[in-house]
Amino acid sequence: MSDLPLALALTAGMLAAVNPCGFALLPAYLSLLVLGDDSPTRTAAVVRALMTTAAMSAGFTAVFALFGLAIAPFAGQVQQHLPWFTIGFGLL
Repeated sequence: MSDLPLALALTAGMLAAVNPCGFALLPAYLSLLVLGDDSPTRTAAVVRALMTTAAMSAGFTAVFALFGLAIAPFAGQVQQHLPWFTIGFGLL
């Protein structure tokens, strides 16, 4: 049962990567970053793609890590009241 928060976080992160807004704009955004205004050589395009991938992965990880660190102190307090909240929300 202790693996449940990790599984939830992993699933939320995977779904966040393909949300409707980001998923629709991702091909255009990546082609702009990788190809740019000029027609780069294949090697230059691959290098740009790898740099873009690394930067986007680092940014995504940083955002969720900072959010997790900011939320962690309150998670214990909220967790003890969560069963009652779930029942109330279900009745609502």
